[in-house]
Amino acid sequence: MSMRGMFKWLVISVGVVCALFVVLIFYAICGPRPKPVSGTDRPDWLPATATDVFHKSQGGFGWWRAAEFTISEVDFRAYADSRGWHLTEAQNVIPPGLYHLGRPSVIRNKDGEEQLVLIPKALLYQKLASNNGGIRAAYDLEAQRAYYSESHR
Repeated sequence: MSMRGMFKWLVISVGVVCALFVVLIFYAICGPRPKPVSGTDRPDWLPATATDVFHKSQGGFGWWRAAEFTISEVDFRAYADSRGWHLTEAQNVIPPGLYHLGRPSVIRNKDGEEQLVLIPKALLYQKLASNNGGIRAAYDLEAQRAYYSESHR
């Protein structure tokens, strides 16, 4: 085989390998995803003192998890401390994870006007990445209800 013929086959081989690589990347991003898992049991990523739990999560590429649960303020603060979270007090916080939990983020008030679902007085932790992933946790001080959302993006 001539040098020119070998070069031709080398270029074709490299092209095929690159095309397969692109197809695999496309499949990883756009291919089938596992169905979200949901339930009222307490997953191991929530504190042991969490009750009245509702959670959803999805594994694989694009993973995320979200939960809403009841917990005392003392226990929520202890959970935050165990994870190294620095909590700040905030007002009118949108509960994290509502979208993933299938909960509305907008409700109608008594006058029929739409308004955001907000926690009037909350403890808040968030560590967000540049790709919009990260962790958000909020604790409703009045309702003693916590909201948690974590994702890779």
